[in-house]
Amino acid sequence: MLSGQFYTFSTGTLIGKEKLAFNYTQTIQCTPKKLYPITIPPPVHYLKQLYTSPIYDKNEEQLELFTGTISELKESTICPNGFERNGSFCQECENCRPNTCEIGYRRNYRSGLCEDIDECIENANICQYMCENQLGSYRCFCPIGFKINNSSQCQDVNECRQFQIDCGQDRTCFNTQGAYECIDIPCPVGYIRQNESDCLLKCYQRSPTCSPRRAIYIYYRFFALPRLTASNQILYHLPMTHQNKSSIKIIDKNNFNISFPFILDGFNLKTNRTLIESNEYEFEIHLYNNEFNGKYLSHYRHHRRRRLHTIFVIQINVSPFHF
Repeated sequence: MLSGQFYTFSTGTLIGKEKLAFNYTQTIQCTPKKLYPITIPPPVHYLKQLYTSPIYDKNEEQLELFTGTISELKESTICPNGFERNGSFCQECENCRPNTCEIGYRRNYRSGLCEDIDECIENANICQYMCENQLGSYRCFCPIGFKINNSSQCQDVNECRQFQIDCGQDRTCFNTQGAYECIDIPCPVGYIRQNESDCLLKCYQRSPTCSPRRAIYIYYRFFALPRLTASNQILYHLPMTHQNKSSIKIIDKNNFNISFPFILDGFNLKTNRTLIESNEYEFEIHLYNNEFNGKYLSHYRHHRRRRLHTIFVIQINVSPFHF
């Protein structure tokens, strides 16, 4: 018998006093040169379909058809849970089914079998980004630039730190949610760099009592926010040394005007509304010190001037993802 060759046979049955003719056809595949010891029972066969076999009931003296679910074709001498041997086949049995199903499975009371639960469909929020159903379980995926943490949440990968990205002179690496950017942070003429993102006026470095006409400090600050960040969230508290003698204002470089979603509440930079869309914002915050100068001209009058003390250059990146 050749490997992989199929054979087909048909049978008929004479029952009782009447001759009942029926056609029953089965196709089987034989494997050559595979012998089993006499002490070992031959393998049972499983068919991945409904298998219908004729059964003769002596009491009723009539031909009945038995339909039972048979498993996928494979070789084994033991029937799986929920099945019992019937000749060379495994058929379902009521008394040998397990009472409970394994984790990730649920009993189908119509068929009596344990079926896989599709967690992704039954719980749409089980994953933050993408869910893939697996047998008895599921798997969560995150977009590029994120990784799964111990709580099965999507956590941003800090590419600037992990890959030690060098953006070059007068530039810095800004880690955003799921990505990064190289941002220019120049110190204008007349300033020296204090650290990676701060500049100091040279005049003030030489003598703190000098009277500069420009800001003493220039600070670059970057904020990466997820989409749907709620309103009234404090993003940054401006460091002040003389709060009772200071005033601040926002200089909007993008001219967002009414749609500008950030405000200053005292010395706190806050969201003014929920950040619905992904976007980038760049603006400045100017801090002024109110100083008294000159002698009192009268008992009720004196000179006062505002001196630009610090410029905060703010860049905010709102991610397209809500995590």
